[in-house]
Amino acid sequence: MAVGGPIPAREVTRVDSSRPLCYNPLSRGLELRFVQVSRGPKEVEMPNIKSQIKRMHKSEEQRQRNRSVMSALKTKIKKFETAIQSGDADEARDKFDEASRELDKAATKGVIHKNKAANKKSRMARDLNSMVS
Repeated sequence: MAVGGPIPAREVTRVDSSRPLCYNPLSRGLELRFVQVSRGPKEVEMPNIKSQIKRMHKSEEQRQRNRSVMSALKTKIKKFETAIQSGDADEARDKFDEASRELDKAATKGVIHKNKAANKKSRMARDLNSMVS
C-alpha cells in the first residue's frame, strides 16, 4: 500500500451480528479502542495491520510538528504586519527578513507549498516597498 494513502479501519470485534451493516461503526456493533493523542483521548477505529498503526502514530506526530511550525510562521508574519502599520521602516525590514526566512523553512519542510511561500513573500515585499517609498 502506498504511503499517505487512506488508512483502512475495519471491524475489530463483531458484537451483534443481527444488525444490518452501515457506515457508522458504533451502529455496526464494533468495539472501539481508545488511543491517547496529545489532544486528549480520542475515539478511533484501530487498524489491525501493524504498519498502519505505526503510520497512524507517525501522522499524529507530523501533525503536531506542522502545527508548531505554522504557529511560529503566523507569529513572524503578524509581527511584520504590526511593524508595517507602525510605520517604522527599519523594524519592518528586519521583521520582513525574519518572516521570509520562516516562510522558506516551512516550504522546505513541506508544511506549506513553495508557491504559497513565494506569493506571501512577494506580497510582503510589495507592502514593505510601498511603505518605504
